[in-house]
Amino acid sequence: MAFVIKTAKTLRNHWKKSTFAAIGLSYGYGYTKKYFQTQELMRIYCEKAAKYGEQSIPVDVEPRNVTVILNPSANKRKATDEFEKYCAPILHLAGICVNVIKTESEGHAKNLIDDLDSTDAIVVAGGDGTLSEVVTGLLRRTQENTNGLIPLGILPLGKTNSVARILFSIGDDLEKVRALADATMAVVEEVIKPIDVLKVEVMESENKPIYAVSVPLVMVVQIAQKSNLSRGSGFKGSLKISNLVMQM
Repeated sequence: MAFVIKTAKTLRNHWKKSTFAAIGLSYGYGYTKKYFQTQELMRIYCEKAAKYGEQSIPVDVEPRNVTVILNPSANKRKATDEFEKYCAPILHLAGICVNVIKTESEGHAKNLIDDLDSTDAIVVAGGDGTLSEVVTGLLRRTQENTNGLIPLGILPLGKTNSVARILFSIGDDLEKVRALADATMAVVEEVIKPIDVLKVEVMESENKPIYAVSVPLVMVVQIAQKSNLSRGSGFKGSLKISNLVMQM
């Protein structure tokens, strides 16, 4: 009893330190819990991916090769770290050869598609802007021919991820890790579905059309504005929007 009274007096006399200590312990507990939950979740996905990597392939067949176009500036420059933590291990364990190409500036992803060599799939590691650039590069390269188009994957590493939210359940903290793992496993399992693509042309302009995947109309306008402003012409006239379908 005397110990309890003494402890109570100590806490009362040093209430500021006691409060900070309680907050620190609470934060530490929450951080530790989140860490172990994330590790356990990744263990499950990595074990699932490893089963694909353990499968034998004929000697005359090369392992799958995917090209990851990573925007290191996405999500306040967190994209690279999150890709390496939650996506790359799953791809490697699945026995996939991964070629990571980082974008260096706005519009760079479109140019990367022009110079892209043979690959089994393209994986966009970034947000809606990076995805739009890659889709634009692909459809310009094929002159809108979607037959036999290289499959396109999305890793929701951007800030908004409007398109990825249609395909995956994206939340905060643990749910975000789950969404990244699910998106990566979709690449591993070659899950493909048709998705609408909007073709956007600025009337009375000589600029090439741009393409956006199932994004709100206001975002389409923003993409068109950026596309024109980057050429120093300003945004003028109206938009002509038509629809295409590609595999994703």
